[in-house]
Amino acid sequence: MAMKRTIQAAAVLCYHTGATAFLVSTSSSLLSRPLSAATTAAHVSAVRHRRWQQQQQRTARGPTGLSAVEGEEEELTDEEKLRRSRLAEDFGANVEVDPKRVAVLFDFDGTIGDTETPAMEVAYWELAPYFPEAAKGGELTDLTEYVRNNAGKAFEFMLEVVEEDRKAQGLPDIATARAEGAEDPKIMKVVDEARAKYGLKPLGELRAAGTLKDILTQQKEETVDALSVVARPVEGMVDTLDELKARKVPFAIATTSPKPRVPASVHACGLDDYFPADKIHSGESDFDPPRFKPDPSVYLRAAQYEGVIPPICVAVEDSASGVGSAFAAEMGLIVGYVGASHISEERKTEHAKMLRVRGARVVVDNMRDLIPLVDCFTECMAKGEDFCLPIANVIKNMDRKTVWE
Repeated sequence: MAMKRTIQAAAVLCYHTGATAFLVSTSSSLLSRPLSAATTAAHVSAVRHRRWQQQQQRTARGPTGLSAVEGEEEELTDEEKLRRSRLAEDFGANVEVDPKRVAVLFDFDGTIGDTETPAMEVAYWELAPYFPEAAKGGELTDLTEYVRNNAGKAFEFMLEVVEEDRKAQGLPDIATARAEGAEDPKIMKVVDEARAKYGLKPLGELRAAGTLKDILTQQKEETVDALSVVARPVEGMVDTLDELKARKVPFAIATTSPKPRVPASVHACGLDDYFPADKIHSGESDFDPPRFKPDPSVYLRAAQYEGVIPPICVAVEDSASGVGSAFAAEMGLIVGYVGASHISEERKTEHAKMLRVRGARVVVDNMRDLIPLVDCFTECMAKGEDFCLPIANVIKNMDRKTVWE
């Protein structure tokens, strides 16, 4: 069984020419590769698929499950052996890998669920009393601007920025401020009124009851509470999933967001039948330590559990870090999405261009536009053909007001 798992992991992960393939190191760091202006996402995707096909034709996999060119022997360093062992452990799901099977891997917040805005607003109100300006009796940072600038980021990253800003201005850390009840009363009135809209109790009430937790734990629990009530699917999501099911195209979730937040949101969206527990993969909850996007790990995990090869997967993403994660995982076709409520109408073109630069082949505003793209990609993969021109022809027939390439 261990050998089988290793071979399966290698089948997903060792598709570069040569044996020193992948972008996840033993320290889970992401090795970034700059994308030159002349390199289009379509060209990159086609090259990846051709490279995978060539590797399949000329590569023999020995009893260790590690890729080795016929007639040659690999000499691996101890670090490389450790890295591969870890990858096999992380991604060696007990499934058979089908090198021609296409799957669609979705981000969740802002892609399946229109949850980015409420989740970010909860995060904002958790942090608001501790913004340096607010702590000194000033004004709060604009909510809309904050959500726009931080959408797609893990709360841990946002918390770290606030801690650094407080330290730079000579303020105590957040844990100390919370323990001492040092929040500005004027700011707390505004914060508590906002929290009430999500059914969250005032911070002072939690402190008096002895139930005020550290800010990271509180944010995670209260986000689940809020999304369990307000989470809704993006427009067209149910129809799109039904179309994928009718085509027998498998799909799953590959998100940075933690469990149980995502399952609770899936339930609130009414999507339990589409995404049971084994279809939800979390960069935060499924790895120790967590691996947040743009680290590719969660996409690799989702692909492996679906029994598919990354270059023959479609990834759907709404954020820069998410597209970066899919690009690093070498997803065959990356589709950006700008139809959720956290991306305003006036910002859609700007956001779409940013996703294109990060590696999305095309960006859509209507989730239903995903289906013709998947149909075209699937047909090309079945024939073993490049999909650059066919995809371009499909895009030409779409509404130019809701598609960016």
